[in-house]
Amino acid sequence: MIKIYIKDSHEKNRASAIDLLATTNNADYTNLYLAGIKDSSYSVAGASLSALALTKPAKALSLLSDIKNDAKGRLKSAVQEAEVPSKTDADFDEVNEKFDKSSVLEKASQYKAYVIYLGNVYNNENLKKGIDKIFL
Repeated sequence: MIKIYIKDSHEKNRASAIDLLATTNNADYTNLYLAGIKDSSYSVAGASLSALALTKPAKALSLLSDIKNDAKGRLKSAVQEAEVPSKTDADFDEVNEKFDKSSVLEKASQYKAYVIYLGNVYNNENLKKGIDKIFL
């Protein structure tokens, strides 16, 4: 997988290689993920950020301020997923408003992060509102 990431000229192949490496949950690949986050391909950068968020969530969170303003496509989804651990009940209105304003296509890529966020919501009323957005 590392050879594919390093040598393949196709971004989707390199992103897929990162995805497969991420399934190992091996922190030894941290430097590879950090390099991938700087890649010009949003697919590779997004896969790398998602992988880093699995193995070193605090490190991924610390990089978001530099990444999030230019994030598009898969990188934008990875940023949202990496932000989830820092969101709490206090952020419910902000998270909900962003989700509500998203297009149908954007919501499809945000569902995973939104569902994970709901795991951080302890206010029953807010939790019910969030669940209703998913199932209604």
